[in-house]
Amino acid sequence: CNYEEILEAMDIVQVYTENYAGLCAVKRQAEPYMEKARAEGYSDLLCGYAQVGIGFDALRHELGEMPPDAPDGGMPEPDMLLGCSMGCDPRWKWFQALGRYKDAPIYNTDVLMPPSDADMEAIKEHSVRYMAEELRGLIAFLEEQTGTKMDYDRLMAIVRQVEETRWWWREAYELRRAIPCPMSTQDHFVLFVPHHMMLTDLFTLDFYKGLYQELKERVDNGIGVIDDEKYRLLWGVGLPPWHTMSILDYFLNFGAVFAAETAYMVPEPFEIPPD
Repeated sequence: CNYEEILEAMDIVQVYTENYAGLCAVKRQAEPYMEKARAEGYSDLLCGYAQVGIGFDALRHELGEMPPDAPDGGMPEPDMLLGCSMGCDPRWKWFQALGRYKDAPIYNTDVLMPPSDADMEAIKEHSVRYMAEELRGLIAFLEEQTGTKMDYDRLMAIVRQVEETRWWWREAYELRRAIPCPMSTQDHFVLFVPHHMMLTDLFTLDFYKGLYQELKERVDNGIGVIDDEKYRLLWGVGLPPWHTMSILDYFLNFGAVFAAETAYMVPEPFEIPPD
């Protein structure tokens, strides 16, 4: 939800429930948790991420212990649940629903999502002020829960590092405009992970610097995903098919490369004032 820098500055370890749902899907072990969520009354129209996450916690609560076949040992019990409204409605209600299965404090931040035809300059001042208040509320909640005060100097150092990371990731991503395309959507759905799950780690900064250098070399030498690129496709159906990623490779047989996607986009970096 775009406040990883705050959590890192307060030494709070993050566990991503959506990421775990994707792991379960890749290992073909998501269905038991989805079935449990449906048994709890949740519609199968709810996204797979939420079904797996809710079903997992419902089953753990019922068993009184970690489900025995939980992939990679399962998820740890949280000290707190942090949600937000960004992206989809379930993100706002998901952790509230988990109140049936665990007694952990919850804090949701409301993220403004203007309509596509909004005049961004006209609403910029209000949006910045609103989001600043939301993040101040989050910090106050975290300080109360942890008994630790925010170190704002450390926070700003992390923010600057993160924006450098995003700059390199964006520059690498933009190289995909080249023909032939040096990196496919299949790769993107792997390479976005450090940005989304390890954003504040120095490893991630070095990772995207290295990715940029690798893709730049491929572009300079005319090396594409396939030798004979005939078609450039957009993956516009949203989330990746974690359970059947091989479907993306099918199109390569026809000289078609997914050169862009609408999921897990790379944000544009911004300038941070020196003061």
